[in-house]
Amino acid sequence: RKTKENFLFLLGILVIFALVSVISSAIQEALRPGLGVFVAIIGIAFWLLNTLLELGYFKIVLKLIAGDKPTYKELYEHYPLFLNFLLASILMGLIIIGGFILLILPGIYLAVRLQFVPILVADKGLAPIDAIKTCWELTKGKWGKIFVFDLLLIGLNILGVLALLVGLLVTIPMSSVSFAYFYRKLQG
Repeated sequence: RKTKENFLFLLGILVIFALVSVISSAIQEALRPGLGVFVAIIGIAFWLLNTLLELGYFKIVLKLIAGDKPTYKELYEHYPLFLNFLLASILMGLIIIGGFILLILPGIYLAVRLQFVPILVADKGLAPIDAIKTCWELTKGKWGKIFVFDLLLIGLNILGVLALLVGLLVTIPMSSVSFAYFYRKLQG
């Protein structure tokens, strides 16, 4: 319901993410022939911009499920949380990669247990280690329920792909709002 009520707004955010990606690729491709180091710097800059936008996107979907009306400027106005969000995301990624290096199953287990780290930073402004500890507590004893939820979201997005990719314009926003709603439900 929240996705349907805010569909055009969420679609606009998807367009912003797509434009940032296209611009990044175009600039990197144009500079690629002779400026390899500069291409890497541009790539890092756009990755940081995407991370900032992701932080804002989490704040927006949390506002939507709370019944508030967010604006596009909220994609970037939460920059004071940026460093914690970036470091928490990197630390979470390293832990999950470590789990996958050990074996596939520990990686999947860790990915499910730690998937709410970024949204915890966006929601509560936690430091990276605190976000990981809080996420670990939040998901304690709920691994199976979260895993099934993740499978449902994957299935939903596969249906979006099967609908000639156009379906992703509906399933991606729906997945994001569902993820934030599920996060809130886990909190009680």
